[in-house]
Amino acid sequence: MRALFLLLPWAVAAQTAAYYIRPMQGNRFALEVFKSKLWEGRKHRFLFDRFSGLLVFDRERPERSSVRFVVESASARCVDDWVKPDQLKDIERAAVQETMAAAA
Repeated sequence: MRALFLLLPWAVAAQTAAYYIRPMQGNRFALEVFKSKLWEGRKHRFLFDRFSGLLVFDRERPERSSVRFVVESASARCVDDWVKPDQLKDIERAAVQETMAAAA
């Protein structure tokens, strides 16, 4: 029975796989915010340069899997092409300082 107990942690570890989420060349995290009322049909698009995460997937028991994802709101950049360039900083400030801070 003791030998079985010593093998059990190894067997459990073999059933899970860890995947790291981080910025790399060619990938990005984007957030699209759809407008309403007067600007309905338009959207703001934000790209985030700093984010990280970890996905731990349990093949045998998927319900035990987990995801942790963190985004640094200060790394948000508005990349809209339908607003004036001088408005981009105002949009970023409003999104980061007002909206995202309120959600924290």
